[in-house]
Amino acid sequence: MSRRRAIPARRGAAPWPFSAFYGEAAAAAAETRVAPLGASPETEVTEEEKGDDRWSSMLPELLGEIVRRVEIGGERWPARKDVVSFACVCRRWRDVATGVVSPPLDSGKITFPSSLKQPGPKDFAIQCFIKRNKRNSMFYLYLGLTPTFADKGKFLLAARRFRHGAHTEYIISLDADDLFQGAMHIWEN
Repeated sequence: MSRRRAIPARRGAAPWPFSAFYGEAAAAAAETRVAPLGASPETEVTEEEKGDDRWSSMLPELLGEIVRRVEIGGERWPARKDVVSFACVCRRWRDVATGVVSPPLDSGKITFPSSLKQPGPKDFAIQCFIKRNKRNSMFYLYLGLTPTFADKGKFLLAARRFRHGAHTEYIISLDADDLFQGAMHIWEN
């Protein structure tokens, strides 16, 4: 006899004695609203309908100063994630971040994925390196200065090599761990 049949189910009963009380209290709290002192409930509803939130209504000058300080704090990729996170808050923050962050042509820093499509700096080349795993014929392309910064560098793509007789196939993926059919491109040589 399985344990499910040995222990009868309490149908219609709450799993814990206090959950019924908690459900009633939570429903009552959801129905009541606390309006600010001196504000009518009608003005509160119109403010909610507008969709104005405090984060998107910050001054652009203040946002520009914040993103400049965040960008100065991160020269290499692991710290550059903060700039990308800043740009992901809302559309207004994204516009400020893309306006303040200099393109790779000027700075040589890749911040956003769209930076990979732009031309690189004229003075020096953007350096990448390939890390190879001989056991399973895997290749990993990283953006960085030296192979010692593989964990700190930015992962770009992974490839796996298959040899079939006289020709070689490479499966290329943007995910280092998962080379499944939906996220890969097959290239034959």
